[in-house]
Amino acid sequence: MLSGGTIIEPLSLANAGHTGQLPPPAALPRHLDDAEIVALVGAVTEDARLAVLGLLSGLNIDELVALRWDQIDLSAGIINIASEHQRGVALEEPLRGLLDARCRLQTAAAAGTVLRSANGSPLGLEEAEQLIIYGAHDAGLDRPQEVTSQALRYTWLSFLLQQGIRAADVFSLAGRVPHNDLVAYMQMHSPKAKQPLDQIDRVLPALRELTRKGIA
Repeated sequence: MLSGGTIIEPLSLANAGHTGQLPPPAALPRHLDDAEIVALVGAVTEDARLAVLGLLSGLNIDELVALRWDQIDLSAGIINIASEHQRGVALEEPLRGLLDARCRLQTAAAAGTVLRSANGSPLGLEEAEQLIIYGAHDAGLDRPQEVTSQALRYTWLSFLLQQGIRAADVFSLAGRVPHNDLVAYMQMHSPKAKQPLDQIDRVLPALRELTRKGIA
């Protein structure tokens, strides 16, 4: 799964056997189109919206449920991911505005996790997945059981790859991505022309449109 596994390794044809060819694509998660993203963000609860936007902005599910307020720098517009290999996730709209609004309402937020269950305890992985799937059901999406954290993260990673992000730059934006998953995604979505990191847009078009309309 995308939320676990090892940190991506340098891509090597040696991993593909002696033929010099990449292995056949693995089964891919569901890819959400713009209309599905808009429907999902518009239909879910605030907690689910935060989870969906986090996953569509570069966090994986483990980082999302562990996210603490003291990792979020709203003034600098960055989320500091505390892991073996630290990285910063750029905080863009509409996620930034949602976090800002929630922070203002939670005066004691600085010491706790961002996502919490109804009883105030930190939200678990299973509960976070349920938020997303229930939201997909409420949004009227077909086959809502396929709308998982992995599908949302795949949707975001595909957007980066379609723009021509270099494999070596994926880690700096996305953190941990299992090698076999990345190879499969690249086979499906990676154009030949590669772009420098500063030319890669990190915000999905659907999220920009939601922000422009003031929906998210």
